[in-house]
Amino acid sequence: MRNRKVRHIAASKDALWVLDYSSKIPYRYNEISKKFERKGSQKAWRLSVGLNGYIVMIGQKNKLYGWSESQNKWNYLNDNDVFTTAIGRQGRMYKVDTTGKLFQ
Repeated sequence: MRNRKVRHIAASKDALWVLDYSSKIPYRYNEISKKFERKGSQKAWRLSVGLNGYIVMIGQKNKLYGWSESQNKWNYLNDNDVFTTAIGRQGRMYKVDTTGKLFQ
């Protein structure tokens, strides 16, 4: 783990996720193999914990995606441009768009 250069890090309920520094591709840490596994080919700007503790990413064009383990791909979640996200009380997901507007 020490040799990986990362741009961003997030811990979901099922794994540690990193955003590779040079490629901007998300990787998930596999506890069994002790290695990071590339997840998709979609470049990301940021990783965050989403609803129910699962990982979401903000893609290069400020769109929100969620990782689907069963489909083994990133699924598009939202039409709005997203700058950052947070989970609040009672499991609500809050987002800030690229203009600074806060919404759910």
